[in-house]
Amino acid sequence: MATACKRPRPEKEETRAECPFTLTYPDLNETKKKEAKKKKARRGRQESEQEIHQSEIQPSPFSPLGEFQHPNATLDCHYQVQPFQEWINMKEYGSFKYKGVKYSREGFVFVNNEGFQLSKKSDKDLVARILEIRASDEHHIYARVCWMYSPDEVPSGEGRQSYHGQQELIASNHTSATVNHWDENEDEIHPALYWRQAFDVRHMELSGAKPRCRCKHPENPDKTMICCTNEECQEWLHDDCLIHEALLNTYTRLGTDKSHKSAPIKEEQEEGPKRLLSPSKSGTAQNAKHSIDVDPEPSGPSTARPYEGFFEGAMRSDDGRPLIQIRDLRKNATNEEKEWTELISCLVCGHQID
Repeated sequence: MATACKRPRPEKEETRAECPFTLTYPDLNETKKKEAKKKKARRGRQESEQEIHQSEIQPSPFSPLGEFQHPNATLDCHYQVQPFQEWINMKEYGSFKYKGVKYSREGFVFVNNEGFQLSKKSDKDLVARILEIRASDEHHIYARVCWMYSPDEVPSGEGRQSYHGQQELIASNHTSATVNHWDENEDEIHPALYWRQAFDVRHMELSGAKPRCRCKHPENPDKTMICCTNEECQEWLHDDCLIHEALLNTYTRLGTDKSHKSAPIKEEQEEGPKRLLSPSKSGTAQNAKHSIDVDPEPSGPSTARPYEGFFEGAMRSDDGRPLIQIRDLRKNATNEEKEWTELISCLVCGHQID
């Protein structure tokens, strides 16, 4: 397939010639079955051997952190280029120049969307990674590429999720702009196009994304996240989850009519933590008490929003310290203070974030 750089749309009469090569994905299991059935026929065996020989394997240039659910899903794939002999007879190159711009193998390119059926939902230029470059002469240059999908182009059920960013692409083994691989273990968010998941076109499956926060949902890089300052935790928390928790606590404390009074933070801290009366880590017995604290069964975060219409919250920063600003929408409350801030505690370890 001939590639094109990002450029103004050509006129109808200026469009490029049709690519003479096609690429398919052979089923090697079916090929071997045919070979077994025809092993007594010399001609049939030669055709099967030729079919296997013409099949090349493409090791994937992508290594997503998430895993596939299908046991046989992998980004490595076998492919066939037809006509095979004409393809391999062309000289292979590491790069080529087009209108003064150099394009290299393993590099990313924008491909004009006109004339391609890959993306029907967008008229934007497609993004691809160059895997192989061959040319018969300086006027006939071809590149074998793998496509970078938009989340909107992935089939239903595997498509765009709430954690996908606007600039996010999905790597694939569909072969036929600078793009960066976003390592989800890195704190820095890249403003350019990026990828973190891969799509196996043979099994129609999207690889997983790294879970974050107490809710275990992946990160949407277009939204803010807060990192726990506890060195033993350092969990990244969605701002939506933090605001939801703060509003739940506020509604539980004040309900629909109780007045709010801001309590001094220092007085609460001076009391110090109270020792739990559960057995110690060493297993030694504690002094007998009239009551004992029972550790509750772990439960997932509540998704109910009883506070809607009564309170609303937003994230803000005070001298670099993240806080949640609560706004009181209740008409039955008599308190004069309609807005105040709440400190943030980690949803995982409970550490107060400063």
